[in-house]
Amino acid sequence: MISLEIDHVSLGSTIVKVHPDGTGALKKRPQSLGKSCGGWTTKIHLVAADARTAIAFSLSLGQIHDVAEGRKLLGMLEKNKFEGVAVIMDKAYEGIATRLLAFDLGMIPRFNLGIRQGDVQKVQRG
Repeated sequence: MISLEIDHVSLGSTIVKVHPDGTGALKKRPQSLGKSCGGWTTKIHLVAADARTAIAFSLSLGQIHDVAEGRKLLGMLEKNKFEGVAVIMDKAYEGIATRLLAFDLGMIPRFNLGIRQGDVQKVQRG
């Protein structure tokens, strides 16, 4: 058994562009391929303890919003196992339903609102 001491987890997603050969596969079972303005994509949703430790993940269509899948992933976590642990999320997850779910799990929601590149350049120029 592996035991980890976790003080925070991160919830996020990223989009992966599907190779052109991957869109013509036989569809005998559900696939996580979505069509958006960028072409065929799949979205990976992940709850991670650190850069090397995934706790839960899921795949969705590329055009699906992050919040629904994010709540699904948080809902998969065992209640009270992460009590007092901060869950760091970006702006896409900042709705009240996601906050309440984190509180129900005993977690502390934190939001990484990020700094846009343009804002950094304005500060550096003075």
